[in-house]
Amino acid sequence: MVRAKNLVGLPVITSDASTIGKVDGTELDVDSWMVTHIRVDLTDDSARFLSLKKPFMGGIRIGLPVSNVLKVGDVVSLNVTLSQIRESPESKTD
Repeated sequence: MVRAKNLVGLPVITSDASTIGKVDGTELDVDSWMVTHIRVDLTDDSARFLSLKKPFMGGIRIGLPVSNVLKVGDVVSLNVTLSQIRESPESKTD
């Protein structure tokens, strides 16, 4: 079992070996008490690829469904490519 606080700061890597950012936290469905998404602070390159405009101050954070997570170790490995994230309606922006 991995605690949510241990995820924060881990690099997130897609299945096509792109480092898209770092874990910022998780999202929880309080009705089921299940983690539904991991929140990722995107790199500037990833944000541009996803056609997301960076605000003047701060960065861009997205929520990726936990079904996109392949495994967790020293990094969070995803089972999707960056292109698949761009096309996914389940990926949420803040």
